[in-house]
Amino acid sequence: MKKFFSFFTAASLFFALSACSLDIGTKSKTDDSSTTKKDTTTEKKDVEKDEAKDEVKDEETPVTKEDGRYYNETKGFSLVFPEDWASEEGFMGTDVSVTSPMESDTDMFAENMNVVSEEGTEGISLQEYYDLNIANMEPLVADFTVVDLSDITINGLDSKRLEYSATFGEVQVHNYAWFFVVGNMGYVITATANNETFATYKNQFNTIANSFKLE
Repeated sequence: MKKFFSFFTAASLFFALSACSLDIGTKSKTDDSSTTKKDTTTEKKDVEKDEAKDEVKDEETPVTKEDGRYYNETKGFSLVFPEDWASEEGFMGTDVSVTSPMESDTDMFAENMNVVSEEGTEGISLQEYYDLNIANMEPLVADFTVVDLSDITINGLDSKRLEYSATFGEVQVHNYAWFFVVGNMGYVITATANNETFATYKNQFNTIANSFKLE
């Protein structure tokens, strides 16, 4: 069975119907019964028309979903990952995590990616959000070493892409992490491989991350 290695940090931050009235004029005593009946019928039809209009107005326009794209409607993002990768929501606190298939019977490491989001980033810059995450990571991750840091844009979203190496137990890993701040939400995408397979998976990691969109 493959081992699943992933790491993420989330910086600790702060913590009817409309009524329609109808005017019915005063009628003579002899006309009252027939007029009331006509008015009631007219009122009923008008109400039915109004309700029909309200239903059309209130009906949400269905979102056209792209085949093969994963949508997380709760956290408002989507991305595309390979069809043969296994996915799971809520694993170890992630919004979604995906793992690569076994390459052989001796393959004991699952290359993986995950997305974590959190509220409370309003007023926090992308640089500050990155710094807070790194400050949390460094004391917890053995042999944490920054390999590269790039400022990039993914589908109109500013991001910082961190490449780093670390040690988990006896396994040396090579990771990417993409940081985003959008209004009150912070997002972190993490990709993990071991040192031997990172070069093989790095393009695939970037392709998946580059498909990230807010919905």
